[in-house]
Amino acid sequence: MKASLDPLAIITLVGASQGILLALALLGLKRGRTPANRLLAAFFAVTSLAIIGSILVSTKYILICPHLVQLTAPFHFLFGPLIFLYISISTTRKSLRRLDLLHFLPFVLCAAYYAPLYFQSTAYKLHYSELLLQNYPPSELRIKSAVLVIQVLPYLFLAAAKALSHAKRIKVLNPSTGTKHLLWLRTLMVMAIVVAAAGLFRFFFNFRPETILLIPLCFSVMVYISGYMALKHPDALAGMDESMPVERFKKYEKSNLTEERAEEYVERLLRCMQSEKPYMSGDITLQKLAEKVSIPANHLSQIINERFGQNFFDFMNRYRVKEVQRLFADPSKKHYSLLAIAEEVGFNSKSTFNSAFKKYSNMTPSEFRRASDDRTAGRNPG
Repeated sequence: MKASLDPLAIITLVGASQGILLALALLGLKRGRTPANRLLAAFFAVTSLAIIGSILVSTKYILICPHLVQLTAPFHFLFGPLIFLYISISTTRKSLRRLDLLHFLPFVLCAAYYAPLYFQSTAYKLHYSELLLQNYPPSELRIKSAVLVIQVLPYLFLAAAKALSHAKRIKVLNPSTGTKHLLWLRTLMVMAIVVAAAGLFRFFFNFRPETILLIPLCFSVMVYISGYMALKHPDALAGMDESMPVERFKKYEKSNLTEERAEEYVERLLRCMQSEKPYMSGDITLQKLAEKVSIPANHLSQIINERFGQNFFDFMNRYRVKEVQRLFADPSKKHYSLLAIAEEVGFNSKSTFNSAFKKYSNMTPSEFRRASDDRTAGRNPG
């Protein structure tokens, strides 16, 4: 068996090199020491190591470097946890907890399984590598791949659920910040699902030496696309809202609000805002809203700050502005003055109404109403 490097292996290897550079770039960013960036950098580094491990086997260079045999195998069990933790932390700005270390237990167990091999002699590892290539795939690889499939799929499902939940919050409030990060999360999830689909195809239908580079090649494409997005939107990879200072969340570091309870509260709050429209009341306060949705006031404040990137009054006013825009398009409200509509949706003063409307619409109320009237006239000529 002779080692050789074909064009497909070279393309895949370049992707691994770019993944390492991307990981170093993320850690070198001004905000590179955030937990989200560390996790993403770790993901790209792990991806690159896995790609290199597969290339060594497919090109038979493992026979020249037998000490590297199965050295990257445990890192495969980090794909799912790193994707999940990155999306979870980057959308909530939470920090890693000690309990999160349990996600890395499969990696430790796999490393422990291969540990005896790592300490064997060069001759033993060379013989092991030759058997690996001659009897590919060995039974242990099939078992490891089955366990990996069982581990990765739930992580992808949970990560997708968190990404969709974050997208729902963005869609409800349509904030001017955070949209680039949302695009990145969607792209990352699509790429991860494509890689997983390639892995399932290979595991169930084509587990042969000829397809060893199928998954690494998908990972390389993933790295290429990620590198392009990092160049185009360098801050988007770092967190949900690039304009929000981290100090804003320090007061919640000791909060006892769990991630699961926070998600429940977010859903409850959004349902209330959509169905009961509490913002229509001019005297609504944080405490009154907390009582209405049965959420502790301190937790409600934390959710509005962390999950929506706003304070309570901005949160209310954004909904009010959306309601005003809806009323401007209502023919039955044509004769209403601007101030009358503002008061109907909960604004208590003309100045607050004007400043809030311009902040969220980039137009004054009168400009928006004229534009709305012109659009209506255009749809109904004569």
